[in-house]
Amino acid sequence: MNRTYIINNSQLTIKFGNILDTDAEIIVSSDDYRLSMGGGISRTIRIGAGDEIRNDAKKKIPASLGDVVVTTAGLLPQKFIFHAITIDPKTLSKV
Repeated sequence: MNRTYIINNSQLTIKFGNILDTDAEIIVSSDDYRLSMGGGISRTIRIGAGDEIRNDAKKKIPASLGDVVVTTAGLLPQKFIFHAITIDPKTLSKV
C-alpha cells in the first residue's frame, strides 16, 4: 500500500511494509545520542545491516538531540541509514 501526496511542486510517496524490503536508497530511523540501535525499528535495522553499521556508528558518537547521523547500510540493499537523534542524556535519565 502506498500513499502519494503533492506538496507545491514536490511529490511525497509513503510506502507501507517492511522497511528493510524497500528499494529506497536511504532509510530513516530514530535513535538515541549513542546510536545504540537497541529497540524497535533501529534494532531491526542493526540486525539486518550487520556489524558494519555498528562499526560506522561508533565513529560518529556521541550525537546531539536533533542531529541526523548518516551511516552505511551494511548488508542491507540500501546505500545509507539516516539516524534521527530523538533521545538525549536528559531524556534517558527520566526513563
